[in-house]
Amino acid sequence: MKKLFCLLIAVMSLGGVVAQITTSSLRGVVKNSSDETLVGATVVLLHPESGRTYAVYTDAEGYYAIHGIRPAENYRLEVSYVGYQPSGIESLALRVGDVRTENIILKSNTSIEPVAVVGRRGSSGAVGEKYNESLISQMPTVSRSLYDVVRLTPQAVVQKGGGVSYGGVASRYNTFMINGMANNDMYGLSSSGTNGGLSNANPVALDAIEQLEVVVASYDVRMSGFGGGAVNAITKSGTNNFKGTAYTYYHNQDFYGTTPGRDLQERTKLQDQAARTHGFTFGGPIVKNKLFFFVSGEYNLNTSPSSYYLGYEGVNIDKDDLSRISARYKTLTGYDGGGVGRRDVQQKSASLLANLDWNINTRHNLSLSYSYLDARAEEYANSLNSFMFNGSGYANYSNAHYLGLSLESRLTDKIHNTLRVGYSRVGDGREPDIVGALPSVIIKNTGKNKGVTVNIGNNRYAGVNNLKQNVVTLSDDLIVDLGAHSLMFGMHHELYNIHNQYIANAYGTYTYNSIEEFERDMAAMYEYNYTDPAVTGTTTWGPRFKASELNFYAQDS
Repeated sequence: MKKLFCLLIAVMSLGGVVAQITTSSLRGVVKNSSDETLVGATVVLLHPESGRTYAVYTDAEGYYAIHGIRPAENYRLEVSYVGYQPSGIESLALRVGDVRTENIILKSNTSIEPVAVVGRRGSSGAVGEKYNESLISQMPTVSRSLYDVVRLTPQAVVQKGGGVSYGGVASRYNTFMINGMANNDMYGLSSSGTNGGLSNANPVALDAIEQLEVVVASYDVRMSGFGGGAVNAITKSGTNNFKGTAYTYYHNQDFYGTTPGRDLQERTKLQDQAARTHGFTFGGPIVKNKLFFFVSGEYNLNTSPSSYYLGYEGVNIDKDDLSRISARYKTLTGYDGGGVGRRDVQQKSASLLANLDWNINTRHNLSLSYSYLDARAEEYANSLNSFMFNGSGYANYSNAHYLGLSLESRLTDKIHNTLRVGYSRVGDGREPDIVGALPSVIIKNTGKNKGVTVNIGNNRYAGVNNLKQNVVTLSDDLIVDLGAHSLMFGMHHELYNIHNQYIANAYGTYTYNSIEEFERDMAAMYEYNYTDPAVTGTTTWGPRFKASELNFYAQDS
């Protein structure tokens, strides 16, 4: 019965996950000037920069098809047949996800007419946009975020809380992929819908991306499992030439001007704040025309001032009240709360990407990719009605490892196979500013008008807050070309192993209705959540669970 139940769950999950497209396809028919198809014509696609070569022959109906092409610029298509003038197309650009059609007409050697190319079409019909390296590099962006690029899609709307909505669907229903590896926030914790979103970090450096595809409505069965939009990022790879970049970006309060106001005399300079970005890219050949590498690294540090601290203009808090609270908490715990003045709020992230491409031969290509993200964003915000001591904040942290393998194999001129295996390990959570198990204290009815709530001690939601996700992906697509048809049979499976630790009020939370009641130990409420070590074996227990999604699909193009 248990096996039958698992089988039913697997069947019900069909079509629920995302397959990947990281390559392009080129198809067409070769004819002569009399509109007769040419059987056995040689079709060669070359990429001189990387030494990639794809060669096939036309079939009995004159059709040819090349699949598994790495998206790039400056391809050269060469078509030849005995007794006819060779035809060629220079500077051919292939975008990720394209199924491009190039119909070729060859002229007889005795003809003096120019070579003609007809029926060129470079789109698969999907609703969306594609962005190449040139456009990405020219995009004016202060944050250096890839979302400044993908928001150019006509169906995109930037949401107030962060993230991008496509077709009116919330960003949590989008999907984001890097080199075929899903980079989604499966729990929906971040507004961006990507891993690292809680820490406001880019999942990959903008300068490491070669092409971006945004799909809102796809006609390819491999692009599924999303309700809004799918963002498909293909990173750069090495070529036969060594290429590298080093860059840095910086801006501070002087770039923003002054505070608003019609009277110039009333305007004041903004407080000290800065954003810094340092990065590099480097790639080239290990073995010319055979083996290539590419690496990218980036570090970001943003610092901004807190607001509504003691001394801030318009703050509704009393210095004597804060002194009394600090003194009482120190008497009880030995800690004074960390201060009440202005503090800096930091966001920092570091990312690394490494690719290895191996042209095994003209029929097989192997790619390995690894990416790493480590990000941390401090959360500390006061308002007119809420005040926290400097030590009562916390930091959202994100770290992620991604490892992917892709094997493109042209088994025959009519059969192509793509195999992908991936593994990701993602960690998200919160870290309190205070080191140690100090309780959280909430004191109401403070301030000049008794309308401010003060927090001191540990943040009540950050004591135990950790989420770890391990995901294994396996996909395989087999394409069989039969004349004008391309039959595809595929599968995509994802295996999850998740550990979620979350205990609010893990160090205890005391709520008082006034400072006087705090000084007299008269708490209005006490909250404490815990796990019993005798039952769970640990004081920081969290549920562990596993899940699998199995998908099989077929398509005729």
